[in-house]
Order: sequence, then structure tokens, then C-alpha cells
Amino acid sequence: MDHYGNVAAERKLRTPGSKRRPAGSGVEAGGGVRARAWQAAAGQQQAASRLVAASALEHGKLRLASSK
Repeated sequence: MDHYGNVAAERKLRTPGSKRRPAGSGVEAGGGVRARAWQAAAGQQQAASRLVAASALEHGKLRLASSK
């Protein structure tokens, strides 16, 4: 893979608050762990959002667009 492909992939995985590091500082080794942790956190947040919506729907505080 060329240099630009790596930069583009790394940029997609980087969170908005993270800082760029100079090359050769272990970005690939540490970045992969951080990316997996970030993806896991995003999945947990999505699951929590679904749980809140399901709870609100069950208690009559939320209506689906299709139900009238």
C-alpha cells in the first residue's frame, strides 16, 4: 500500500480531538488499539441509544412515524 493510502486510512480512524504524531512514533501499533477502542465505544453508544428509544417507546413517550 502506498504512503497516501495509509494516511487516508489513519485520518478516517482518528477522532476529532486526537493530535497528529510524527512518523515513526509507533502510530501504527498504538493507533490500531485506539481505533478498535473507539469503534467499540461507538458500538456501545449506538446500543445505548437503541435501548433508550425502546424504553421510551414501551412507556408511551415515543411514537413511531408509521404509527398514527
